[in-house]
Amino acid sequence: MNACRLAALGCGTVNHHNVEALFNDPTVAAAVTAFDTVDYQTVSQRNGLTVPWLRGHEGESKAVCLRDRAMALSGRPLAGAAHDQYVETVDGSRLLAGRPRDASAGRMVFVLIGLDCWSSRVSAVSDLRHAAAAAHGELLIVQAAVDCGQAQVSIFGPRWQDACPACGLLALPAAEPCVVLREGGRLLRGDLRCEAAAAAAEVLAVVKHCLAHGTTSRWRNLKINLMSAGAGGEFARFVRARPMVSGCWGPHSPHTPLRLEELLAE
Repeated sequence: MNACRLAALGCGTVNHHNVEALFNDPTVAAAVTAFDTVDYQTVSQRNGLTVPWLRGHEGESKAVCLRDRAMALSGRPLAGAAHDQYVETVDGSRLLAGRPRDASAGRMVFVLIGLDCWSSRVSAVSDLRHAAAAAHGELLIVQAAVDCGQAQVSIFGPRWQDACPACGLLALPAAEPCVVLREGGRLLRGDLRCEAAAAAAEVLAVVKHCLAHGTTSRWRNLKINLMSAGAGGEFARFVRARPMVSGCWGPHSPHTPLRLEELLAE
């Protein structure tokens, strides 16, 4: 199995479940040489509603907590770092750069996007495509999102002609926080643990297949939709191609502004 480097952009519900799935799998855990985490926020009481083990870590860095969790599950130290900053301010080249010995082992880079903010998702893909030349191996961008009774995993490649999070959208949707409370403090959409676990299982399958076959080509520009199929945590699975939409204003050219606010200003 090939070696790989991981980076998690956003350290909330989605990527905590991704880490649990990936690092509880012995073959994937053994293949990971480095793990970077990025999130500017600290753990709040709400985070414990969707990620129970975060209870008691209130006020701590979300990026540090996720990286520590990964190392605890893998049972060994990992190269990389926790970045307490906005995704938009991270140097994508640093996330993708690796040691030469990793390149000789056929190392891959998987960037896991679990962000509430749609403009941050677009900016992240833009930055990564600009920085893709620094990756000593294949790069795959895996974005996951959850809602009540459903989940979605979108896979993007590093090329400008690949699909992006904005393809097919006339406008970017509003932010999608995992925890939404009703009056009395009740969860409006539930704790989303089943949905996040289902999405994480798909992320694990993608990563394992790529590592086992030495290529990411099968998964580029695919979209996996999961719909609740009733009690028991079962989900119906739908897979379709997600091609780049002609005329999309997202990151499809090195000349596309790196920041969405710059793009909209023009």
